[in-house]
Amino acid sequence: MAHAMTLSAMAAGGVIVSDIQPVYVEKGTINYTVTMRAIVTNNTDNENVAFDVSGVDKDGYILENLTLTGKIKPGSKRVVMKRFTLPKKRYEKIVKWVEKK
Repeated sequence: MAHAMTLSAMAAGGVIVSDIQPVYVEKGTINYTVTMRAIVTNNTDNENVAFDVSGVDKDGYILENLTLTGKIKPGSKRVVMKRFTLPKKRYEKIVKWVEKK
């Protein structure tokens, strides 16, 4: 029974995401190809993690949404990355990237 309680306690902590930022931006004339990075701690009992990230403008409006996924051993922390393309004009309006709750 104690084992089941430990798993439930671990699952309650969820997936903790921090330090979301673009680490590489390939600037084209019309589109940018971006590599996004996040530091993720997996406090669940499942190694498969997924979380949503939003790029917001100076007024807090969401301009871009993306889902990052990865395999992280339960109780571990690692970097998760995703490469994607979006229009130059939209990317240049984004002032920060946040986890979408």
